[in-house]
Amino acid sequence: MATLNTAVMAVAMIMILLAPPDVKFIDARKTCTVGMGAMCKSDCNDLCNQKHPGGTGYCDGIWPYEMCSCAYPCGPPDPPAPPERNCRGGGGACDHECGDSCCNQRCASQFRNGIGNCEFFASSSLCTCWYTC
Repeated sequence: MATLNTAVMAVAMIMILLAPPDVKFIDARKTCTVGMGAMCKSDCNDLCNQKHPGGTGYCDGIWPYEMCSCAYPCGPPDPPAPPERNCRGGGGACDHECGDSCCNQRCASQFRNGIGNCEFFASSSLCTCWYTC
């Protein structure tokens, strides 16, 4: 039995030495995984959190040679959400001299976070603005 345990430990050590702790991107913006270079034990999650705060340690491989791996947040943060534009207002008339681009500029100058476009109604066209109340 002692010989088997020694052989298992020897194989595990070889796996640790040969397996580079390369980072794998699960999702380029959200989660990375990396091998922790240690046999998987009850402290795998703690090892992960020490190196990558907010990470989750998990066992990876075939028993009894499971290695501790770590999944952690990585990549650039999410872009900021666009401002909430929950109010609607008028930006004047649209015509051949003032189309969508002009309407959008009017709304931006008149309202906070304003954007706009021309909306056609029967025989006329009006600049409609959406902005933050």
